[in-house]
Amino acid sequence: MSALIPLTIAIPLLGAAISIVVGRWHWAQRVVAVVSLTAVFGISVALLIGADDQGFIVHRDGGWPAPFGITLVVDRLAGLMLAVSALVLLAVQVYAIGQAGEERRRVAFHPVYLVLAAGVMGSFVTADLFNLFVAFEMMLAASYVLITLGGRPDQVRSGMSYVVISLVASALFITTLAWIYTATGTVNMADLSVRIAELDPEVKAMLALAMLVVFGIKAGLFPLFFWLPDSYPTAPGPVVAVFAGLLTKVGVYAIIRTQTLLFDRPDYMGTVLLVVAVLTMVVGVFGAIAQDDMKRILAFHIISQIGYMIFGLGLFTVAGVAGAVFYIVHHIIVKTALFLVAGLVARRAGSSRLSEVGGLVRSAPVIAVLFAVPALSLAGLPPFSGFLAKFALADAGLDAGEWLVVGASLFVGMLTLFSMTKIWSGVFWGEAEEEPQYLAPESERIPNRLGAPIGMIVPTAALALSSIGVSVFAGELYDVSERASIELLEPRLHRRGPRRRRGRRRSQVRTHLRRRGRSDRRRGRRGRGDAVNRFAGMRASWSILWLIVLWVLLWGDLSVANVVSGFVVALFVLSFARLPRLAKRRSTQTARIRPFALIYFIGYVFVKLVESNLVLAWEIVTPTNSIHNGVVAVPLRTTSPISMMVVANVITLTPGTMTIEVEGDPAVLYVNVLHLHDLGQVRRDLLHLEELAVRAFGSLEARQQLAEQLGEDVPDGVPVVPAGGEEESS
Repeated sequence: MSALIPLTIAIPLLGAAISIVVGRWHWAQRVVAVVSLTAVFGISVALLIGADDQGFIVHRDGGWPAPFGITLVVDRLAGLMLAVSALVLLAVQVYAIGQAGEERRRVAFHPVYLVLAAGVMGSFVTADLFNLFVAFEMMLAASYVLITLGGRPDQVRSGMSYVVISLVASALFITTLAWIYTATGTVNMADLSVRIAELDPEVKAMLALAMLVVFGIKAGLFPLFFWLPDSYPTAPGPVVAVFAGLLTKVGVYAIIRTQTLLFDRPDYMGTVLLVVAVLTMVVGVFGAIAQDDMKRILAFHIISQIGYMIFGLGLFTVAGVAGAVFYIVHHIIVKTALFLVAGLVARRAGSSRLSEVGGLVRSAPVIAVLFAVPALSLAGLPPFSGFLAKFALADAGLDAGEWLVVGASLFVGMLTLFSMTKIWSGVFWGEAEEEPQYLAPESERIPNRLGAPIGMIVPTAALALSSIGVSVFAGELYDVSERASIELLEPRLHRRGPRRRRGRRRSQVRTHLRRRGRSDRRRGRRGRGDAVNRFAGMRASWSILWLIVLWVLLWGDLSVANVVSGFVVALFVLSFARLPRLAKRRSTQTARIRPFALIYFIGYVFVKLVESNLVLAWEIVTPTNSIHNGVVAVPLRTTSPISMMVVANVITLTPGTMTIEVEGDPAVLYVNVLHLHDLGQVRRDLLHLEELAVRAFGSLEARQQLAEQLGEDVPDGVPVVPAGGEEESS
């Protein structure tokens, strides 16, 4: 059974190579593509059955043991993702063949599409972070070609935004991998789950947030989603369908996998994920109801529905993660089907704008039915799969005491139903208010009642029926999701005990803190005057104003709707932002980012990188036989783990220098310098780099240590810790 795992990657890549060879014959390319994806789908189903029976299946390439060799693993979560992704990839492939658009005009479509499929499969089965990066790059490189296929000006413009953001995310990913490898010495996920637990809490928190940002860009989380609504709708129909259904879910899968396996989540991380989930849901649905184009409405709903998945993860309970996994499976099928229907509408009516299309329920009733099934499921109406998925998440949220998040999810569900109703009344029920700007050629118009070629109708209907199948077999599917959730959280459950009781305790503590805060405000809080209270109110007002301005700038349109929605988002942000401060007292050992110091630090590092590259280039152009290299020992002045890690990584990334080791107490940094001409200057540069890192990232305790070493006054707000251990205000 383990030999089947690499075939999920090898078969699409082999099919892509064969498709290039037979590029002169379109029929041969189509046969190769369909046979390859059919084989992958069959293998994926077999792996899912095997993983559910055995728990997990492991394949070690070349027989090398982990963490030294390449390891591929399929557990229940990976098996579910493989099976549903293979189904969607096959359906979209058949749809593209039936559409005969860019697929017929571009020889590269099938090879690039198969490379995309291999990248998606590789992302699910890899067991180490570096190969996850390789699979992501394989997938993204293919997506760069597909999203601009056709070469229209709007495609190229939107595609460039997508490419730039993806490259930035990839750069952040490889940088985070460097940090992780420097801190632990491995990138194997199973090995990391043990070694990361031994790191300092500050370092673990920074790595967890870095991974969340990296995969959050790819998943479209708030506030990292801005590239998505403009990039997806301009792509060809089959391409946007597979992008909407799969690519963002690969990012969500990576978030779930890393946050549950690698990091032992403290309470604040669950709060962060829940805040991000609510903001993603609310912002996405507000963006959807403001649109007048079917594809753009569905694109914003990608963002909104991602919030539900992060909601389930943020609970960190078996029921919550199981609901998130079930929701992912449902959403991949439903969202892909909806975008395929959008392609049918555009082909039939010549446009997807609500004002330019109408009456399709009479002229093309089959398309209307194909839209109604996944749309009702997306809105969460019973008895469709969306209702069951949202019910599972709401039940898990109520059980964990997250009433506010559950209420937000129900509110977003009502707005989702409103936007689906808006599409139905505009495209299918009402009449067109304007003439479409583009009409399909006479040869492409389908006069029969189907409204589109049979090759496009059949795969769309297959996905619509699959969404019904998810609701029919919801019990069995949820059982598999629950077993996958137990696998993901089992180490956490053994260490912390049952989560349900703990979730209720957290809700009681938060309720007590909120009540105490209200009573303190009524009493005016002893020691605080009216001036302080007025200042706090002014600060909240300015925060709301700035958030509204930022919201309007993000949309690029000053309108009443954007101002009102910005005000609502600002209230959500400010209400959630208070929770971490109520839940935990700030510690002197907690790392804090200071914006201005961070900007100065980044500028200094950039200048040094440019300088080092110029020196290295000069050495290459004017080679000499005298190379003065050596190892420099630099005693550090602070004990901040995060500052030491940042300094070590910056040194390693700088050409001509490499961090060898950090050891001892107090810590000593050993650096290998390629061109060692002035030992004193090297030490001064490294100590200055440490100083800037502490000022930008260091904790209050680290800043106090630095100030004592430099003979400076202790900065305001830094508590002085005398020998007795009691804190005094400086």
